[in-house]
Amino acid sequence: MNKITGLLCVVGLLHISYSFAEHNFETYSFIDSHSYSEIAPIKQVIDGLEGDPIDSGSFAFTHNQFEVGQRWNGFELAAFWRYDYYLEFDKDTAQLVYLDKNDVAPEPGREYDVFLKANHLVSRGVGLGYSYDFNPGLTGRVRLNYLTASEMLDGDLKGRVSTDTSTYAGDLQLDYGYSEDILLDREKESVRGKGYSVDVDLFWQVTDRLDVVLRGRDVYSRIRWKDLTYTRATATTDRISYDEDGNLQSIPGIQGVEGYRNHTQQLPERYWLAGHYALNDNWTASAEVFSYDEHLFPRVMLGRQWGALSVQASYDLEAQALGVGLTNRYVQFLLRADDADWEKAKALELLLNVSVHY
Repeated sequence: MNKITGLLCVVGLLHISYSFAEHNFETYSFIDSHSYSEIAPIKQVIDGLEGDPIDSGSFAFTHNQFEVGQRWNGFELAAFWRYDYYLEFDKDTAQLVYLDKNDVAPEPGREYDVFLKANHLVSRGVGLGYSYDFNPGLTGRVRLNYLTASEMLDGDLKGRVSTDTSTYAGDLQLDYGYSEDILLDREKESVRGKGYSVDVDLFWQVTDRLDVVLRGRDVYSRIRWKDLTYTRATATTDRISYDEDGNLQSIPGIQGVEGYRNHTQQLPERYWLAGHYALNDNWTASAEVFSYDEHLFPRVMLGRQWGALSVQASYDLEAQALGVGLTNRYVQFLLRADDADWEKAKALELLLNVSVHY
C-alpha cells in the first residue's frame, strides 16, 4: 500500500476520451479510489468497527485501481493493479460485530438474524480496448481485461443468534473460499486465479448542448480458481443434547469440512449513466446515477469553464457527499467526501488523471 500511496502524487484516474480527431496518440496513467460504508466511517470499518455506535445499513465497498496505458487511433492497451472488497450484510450482523469488538454486553432476550456475504479480490492484469465511431454523434467502446489474482475471499455466513445477559446461543452456517481464512485461522496457502472482465462505454451527442454517457465496468466477469482452499461448516453453541433414551450427547462446537475445490468468482458490476447540458459557453449542468451491484447513488453537478481550466462542483444525494473537480489539458482531479475529516468520512472518492497527447 505504501507504493500505491506514493503513486498518488504522480498519477491519476483515467477519464474516458471519445475524440481521436485532434490527437491520435495518448499516454496516460490513473488511480481510482472509491470507498463507501453505510454503517460507519471507513476508518472504523477498517478497524473492525471499534469506536462509536454504528448506523443501520447493509453494505460497504472499496475499489482501488492503478493503471498505465497507451491509446492510438481508437485502440487502447493498458496494464493495471486493483484491490476490491465488497461486503453485504444484515443490520443485525453488523450490530453483533460492533458489540463483540467493543466489549459491549448484548441486549438480553433478543434474537439476531445473521447474514454476511463477502467478495474480495487482489489482482493485476492487462486490458485491450477499441473505440468506434458509429456516426458523428455516437461512439462506443469495449475493453477486455485479463486478470491474474493472488488474494481472494468469496462466500457467506448465515444463521440466527439469541442472547442472554452475557452470552450468545445459536446456529450458524459458513461456506466460503479464500486465500486466507480470517474466521477460523486456517494456515494461509498460496493460491492463484485467472480470469477476465468486460468494460463497455457509449457516448451520444444528442444535440449541440446535450450529451449522454454510459459507462460499465466488470459488466461480465469470471475469475476461475483451481484447488482453492475453502471451509464449509456449521457452528452451534448448544454443546449438550439428549438422545431418545435420555442420555447426554456432546455436540462439537464446529462441524464441517476444510478442503480444496475449483471455484468461479464474479465481480460486482459498476455503471455510470450521466447527462451533460451546456447552459451557455461557460456553464454546464449535469446529472448522474452511479450503480454498484444495484446500489444506486444519484448525483448532480455544475461546471464552470475558465479558459483552459474547467471547475466542477458535485453532490451525491445518497452518500450526502460534496465533490470538487479540476480539469485542464494534462491533469484531471476529483475529490468527493461526506466529511472534511477523512477519519469520519463514510464516503470517500479520489480520481486523479495524468495524460499526454501527441
